[in-house]
Amino acid sequence: MRIGLGTTTALSTALIACVAPAWAQGADAVRRYDAPPGPLARTLSVFVEQSRLQILYPAALVEGRTSSGLQGDYSAEAGLAALLRDTGLAFRRTRPNVYVLYDPNARAGLTDDVLTVVDDVVVTGSLMPPDGVTST
Repeated sequence: MRIGLGTTTALSTALIACVAPAWAQGADAVRRYDAPPGPLARTLSVFVEQSRLQILYPAALVEGRTSSGLQGDYSAEAGLAALLRDTGLAFRRTRPNVYVLYDPNARAGLTDDVLTVVDDVVVTGSLMPPDGVTST
């Protein structure tokens, strides 16, 4: 089967047209959110499902906190900021679509000489047999 230049160009254009909407689905894409007010853990759970973000936090951090919820059209990051308003928590982006929640007041008593900032840590491993002897 022989494919001409025109067919190849048309096929490439069709593929780009199909993939382009997926590119726009990142954290900058605006979408509608409907996360109800209430306990912050529950509101965050709804928001995570709707935004497709990965939001990391210890359960104790959100325990006892409430959110006024989130209704309307937002980018994911703007939505997270609005959802956390008046909770006393903040967030930082660690990777595309990955955010970590923290309490900015919890660090207020620490000095810079106590804190150590490190780059990404890569952990690797291998599966060893229970007896510790590897066969060749």
